Amino acid sequence: MRKLSIIVPLKNRSFYTKIYLENLHDEFFYFFADGSNNDNHKKIFSNIKKINIRYIRYTEDKTVANYIEKINDILKYVETPYVMFSDNDDFILKKGALKCLQQLENKNVKAICAGGKITSIFQCNKLDKKYSMPFTLYDNYSLNKLHDIDGVYEMFKNYRYLYYSIYKTKYIRNFWIDIKNIGLNHITLIEIFLTISSLLEGRYIDTKESHYLRLRNPTSSSDKTENPYGSNHT
Repeated sequence: MRKLSIIVPLKNRSFYTKIYLENLHDEFFYFFADGSNNDNHKKIFSNIKKINIRYIRYTEDKTVANYIEKINDILKYVETPYVMFSDNDDFILKKGALKCLQQLENKNVKAICAGGKITSIFQCNKLDKKYSMPFTLYDNYSLNKLHDIDGVYEMFKNYRYLYYSIYKTKYIRNFWIDIKNIGLNHITLIEIFLTISSLLEGRYIDTKESHYLRLRNPTSSSDKTENPYGSNHT
């Protein structure tokens, strides 16, 4: 029984999606929410028939508000108890992700989310599969089991974010509804707000093991300009 759904928002850059699809894990469900301004992804997914993959075509993400609407809609289809977000230029590390689920399934641990080290790589050539050796980008262990103001203080002291952690689905669904209702329209601020609210309402569990591989120099979703969702979110 699959317990984790991975939501992959899409905005152009279909060449990354082709690589991403080569590295899926049968243990998880994948939901691809496409807000591109072209049909490249639609063509790719028309030939994919796997029960753990769902692709939905949305109107173009012209604004952050459009993006938030897309996320709220795709979350309605998630039926697993846990969910996480992934960019299409990144990779999920199965062993680390399964360890996160193991921690969240522990009834003695009252946690909202779990994660580990976020490992990073650089792309040697923007359009091929050659990558640099991995290195640790973020280590959130200092937030392990912290709660309330103590956790928020530690987060701001050494900025860390929990956006790519694995969350209880009920919590993350309510979070994105709140984001829509308050009209917060900047992705970086949403990442910060998610970390703060997670630490105020529950606990973060760190497994000490990397569960996410992050590409540090991807091609922008808008090709000729910077990422339209915020300069810190690539």
